[in-house]
Amino acid sequence: MDEKSAQVSQSKWVLDSGATNHMTSDRTQFQHITPVQTPIHIANGAMMMAEGEDDVLLNLTVQGVKYPVILRKVLYVPDMGSSGLVSVRCIQAAGAVVSFAENTISIRHGRKLYGIAKLVQNAYILQTEHSNIEAKPAQVTTKHGTLHDWHCRLGHISLDNVKRLAEDHPEIAIDGSRSNPTCISCVATKQTRIPNHLPSTRITTAPLELIHTDLAGPMKIPSLGGARYFLLFIDDHTRYTMVFTIYQKSDTFSKFKEYKALVENYHNRKIKALQSDNGGEYTSDSFSTYLRDSGISHEKTAPYSPEQNGDSESQPDSYRKSEGNDP
Repeated sequence: MDEKSAQVSQSKWVLDSGATNHMTSDRTQFQHITPVQTPIHIANGAMMMAEGEDDVLLNLTVQGVKYPVILRKVLYVPDMGSSGLVSVRCIQAAGAVVSFAENTISIRHGRKLYGIAKLVQNAYILQTEHSNIEAKPAQVTTKHGTLHDWHCRLGHISLDNVKRLAEDHPEIAIDGSRSNPTCISCVATKQTRIPNHLPSTRITTAPLELIHTDLAGPMKIPSLGGARYFLLFIDDHTRYTMVFTIYQKSDTFSKFKEYKALVENYHNRKIKALQSDNGGEYTSDSFSTYLRDSGISHEKTAPYSPEQNGDSESQPDSYRKSEGNDP
């Protein structure tokens, strides 16, 4: 495809992905035809002869804008049908990109859109200056729907704006009541929560009355020992923090028992309560049974509310002391 001078075509052209060459039976399309004898094999096994070739200029149109594009070496085939064929293979060989979409084919060179073919009676007809399928302004027909229907169709704009649009545009016909309905989608997407400034109002008076815990991972980069998770235990009263690196989530239970034995022996006291999220590593049957048998209250945060366990989710560095070895 090129943009040099040639005979301007006024015929209908079909974009054909199976054609090996551009071709037409209209002798008037050619300005300086060169005689050739080229056999053309068609789908039913028959053969036609191309008797000449020349360049043909098409004035392609895209939304009313004309793009003169020349087809190189178009074959003159007297026995073929009335419509010309534009070969997709030849277009691509000339450096253009042909894209197929629903009922439409677009032709681009670089970022520039040169032509469009529309599906008409199962054939993709190129839109040209003289074709019968020039692009026309979209016709807006009257549609009906409830106020909620129009609210959704118009991108969930305010209901009052929908009513104002209906007054100015008769094609927006609101059926039924004009009382504002409740849009569940809008309620769900616009709701907010009050910030949790104080993660916990509970005041502990001695070590081990409340232990905060959280598991983080898997990490993209493992530790030197190959661990991809780390497990936190924070004493609410002293803020003393212990960190265990572990290989998998299922190791949480065994590390808690190790932590429990260590701190209870050190303080000569029992852990009274453990606060965690609802992760499966904390809510397994074996973990729950162990806490119950040990007389430890398990306090779990509400789903999707990590701020309720803020002591382990975002513990300030100034309060942290860490202990533990890389396994």
